[in-house]
Amino acid sequence: MSFDFALETKLMTEAPQLHKLFSDNVLCCQNILIKYKSFFPTFTDHTSLHSLEVIAFCNELVGFMIDKLNCDEIFVLLMAAYLHDSGMGISIGDFEDFSAQMPMVIAYRNENPETDISEVIRIFHHEFSGMFIKKYRMIFDFPSEKHLWAIIQTSRGHRKTDLYDDAEYPPELMLDNGNVIHLPFLSALIRLTDELDVAADRNIQFMFDLRSLKRQIDIIAFNKHISIREVSCLEDSVRLSVDFSNEAIRQYLFEDFEKLARTFAQCIDVIDKRSPFKLRQKRIEVYDCQSDEMVFPSDAGTFFH
Repeated sequence: MSFDFALETKLMTEAPQLHKLFSDNVLCCQNILIKYKSFFPTFTDHTSLHSLEVIAFCNELVGFMIDKLNCDEIFVLLMAAYLHDSGMGISIGDFEDFSAQMPMVIAYRNENPETDISEVIRIFHHEFSGMFIKKYRMIFDFPSEKHLWAIIQTSRGHRKTDLYDDAEYPPELMLDNGNVIHLPFLSALIRLTDELDVAADRNIQFMFDLRSLKRQIDIIAFNKHISIREVSCLEDSVRLSVDFSNEAIRQYLFEDFEKLARTFAQCIDVIDKRSPFKLRQKRIEVYDCQSDEMVFPSDAGTFFH
């Protein structure tokens, strides 16, 4: 069974007003997300194309659980999918304003005074995303302050934040209309699906010219994406099909697979322990696309600490 656009369809069918708010907000998001190129001209794509891939993976992972999701949760999830990287393209003015309010950024800049602004943004962009959404909430159509907070938290939750924190990610956020938003589930889902968007089609060839890349880290990152041919959500696993012909990046690929496995395991643990939902997929499997042999199996518990 295909789950393509299931989340969007349910929202449109059961809550057309919420769907219209989401559709209107997408137009704003498209213009916001493209600004990441100001600081990251050679970085992995973070435009609305990435957001669409995140939503596509959300649809696949949610699957039949969609019946348990209410439309407010779907709205929050879809908005977070579009806004989780909004902090990548903030202005210099917002960067300085937001940084002054963030002790962890102040400490980092004091300890690393030579670090470029772009690197600081990359490291803390999930927090900058939260600050950006809060500051510019008036340009979006959010139904309530609780929706706003849920979108901020889910967006921040796509990396580094503690999804076990009851204050930051309460298991149940009650809305005035009686619906409950399960923040740990939504945030873990965004964190996982963001990590899954690693295949070659993320860096469309006409958007990136490998010959223009100067830094070794950018060249490695580009070649890793090119090598990962496909990411598929199967019945009980997530499968990566990879071309290992470029020996120079093989080590880096396996480092990424281990990182993905750890993220996958942690997200499953959060969902299992802090929400009423369960993912069908329980492991990451990496296959050599030439031989079709599995080269990296990992059960969810293997990398969880």
